[in-house]
Amino acid sequence: MDVVRQAWRYVTAVAPLVAIALACLSGALWSSSPAAAAACQVAAFILCRLSWRWWVAIPIISVAIATRAELLEKPVRESLSQPGSRFVQGSMIVGRPAGPFSDDRFGWFRDGESEVKVMIPRALEYRTGEILEVRGKFFVPSGERNPGNFSQLDQWRREGVFGGLVIREAESRGLRWQWGAFRLAERFRERLREGITRGLPDDSKGKEVILAMMLGEKPPRDSEVSRAFRESGAMHVFAVSGLHVTLVGTLCWLVLMGLPVPRRIGVVLVILSMVSYAMVTGARPSAVRATVMAICFLSETWRSPDPT
Repeated sequence: MDVVRQAWRYVTAVAPLVAIALACLSGALWSSSPAAAAACQVAAFILCRLSWRWWVAIPIISVAIATRAELLEKPVRESLSQPGSRFVQGSMIVGRPAGPFSDDRFGWFRDGESEVKVMIPRALEYRTGEILEVRGKFFVPSGERNPGNFSQLDQWRREGVFGGLVIREAESRGLRWQWGAFRLAERFRERLREGITRGLPDDSKGKEVILAMMLGEKPPRDSEVSRAFRESGAMHVFAVSGLHVTLVGTLCWLVLMGLPVPRRIGVVLVILSMVSYAMVTGARPSAVRATVMAICFLSETWRSPDPT
């Protein structure tokens, strides 16, 4: 018992947010697996600190997450469960690309009073944050017929997409200034893509590797580079992750160390460099997560009077 008590004290002292993470997981799993949700809830109470604030916060967090999941995910599930298509007309705000260098874009379509998130195929001609009056075909594809195949419906369900929207006619109504940072990131990404591969032929293997490792643009699945990395088990190096964000922040910090820049200004510049890189590479979850953690750490460096 002494060993268990010491381990519990160590966990609550070193990692107090584990209980909060388990409470969030409990709320997310409530609709799909109540047993697993209950187990996570019990584990959260076991690993939380002995305080009434924690005992009240854990169920509140679980209920809030479960309510949010039910309110947001249930309409999406209902929409995707009815394959078919229909012609629609309304206003839409064009979102960011579905992935780095993807031809598809997210969008928010408003038809009357309701607004739904849609996927816009082949939308390179539109800009992020552009307001459009559109006429087109809203569609929901049928499910996969062969077990184990890629499921477009499952991916859309995870992303909160109600369906696809093929635009037949569109008239621009301007741009939303709130999306200006994303438009700037997209333009900078194209310039960076051209700059780091200048002088290399389009079919060069080196160009594919450089784009994949720096910007996360994976080569085609049937290419020789992709096949070689996949067979060697090293395909993960093409995914933009916390390692890439950390390297960008470290390089920026090393450059600033040789310049007469105050520490606090240097911290701000390092944070800006990591945020910019995360946005340029498509704001992937792994890069965003690493950037948020780095901001938390560097914010403490900003506040602390001890530079170490």
